Amino acid sequence: ARTLPFEFSGQGAEFFRIWIVNILLTILTLGIYSAWAKVRTHRYFYGNTEVDGSRFEYLASPISILKGRLIAMAALLLWVFSDVISPWLSVALVLIFIPLLPWVIMQSMAFRNHNSAYRNLRFTFRGGYGGALKVFILWPLLGVVTLGIMMPYAIYRQQRYLIEHSGFGTATFRFSAGAGDYFWVAFLAVALLMGGVTVASILGVVFAPLMVLGMIAVYLLVFAFWQVRTVNLRFNHS
Repeated sequence: ARTLPFEFSGQGAEFFRIWIVNILLTILTLGIYSAWAKVRTHRYFYGNTEVDGSRFEYLASPISILKGRLIAMAALLLWVFSDVISPWLSVALVLIFIPLLPWVIMQSMAFRNHNSAYRNLRFTFRGGYGGALKVFILWPLLGVVTLGIMMPYAIYRQQRYLIEHSGFGTATFRFSAGAGDYFWVAFLAVALLMGGVTVASILGVVFAPLMVLGMIAVYLLVFAFWQVRTVNLRFNHS
């Protein structure tokens, strides 16, 4: 058995040129170029990520991504203007979209994995609609009903579902993290939030603008903490 580390050779200045061109062309084309921007960005990061002497490939076509985005935009515009016709039509469209959401996520994962390759072998996604419905609708609903207490568990189930239904060729991935890991990160994030808000409030007593700046800093800190810790959980236990 060997432990194979991931190596990334990209450079900030190099990617900045890609990023700024993507932004400008997306603005000039009213968003149409965003599909090409996504492919260009993914190919840069995939092409600069290496394992055991081989690099990853992103094979998606910008046209396929653009078609999906146009369909999503048409659905969004239909929902926005449906309220003008009838509020009930707007509600009906929402009720139709909710059960469609798990299917959309499944198709998105299948598309991304199918267009990701390593040594000419593609990744796969074999999730079913029933499992997706539970992890993306029912478990988050439980999190809302419990006022957020069960939301870490919902996030854990979502990550486990996405990873354990993904594969490389005929081999499937395993996820070894537990729900307790996500509850612990959530507890630390809440503690960090409460401590930060307390400090910002004290600073606000001394000088009012410091409270606003403090709250912004606390939000950014907690957001970064949550993102980093959950991403580490996902990769370190896959």
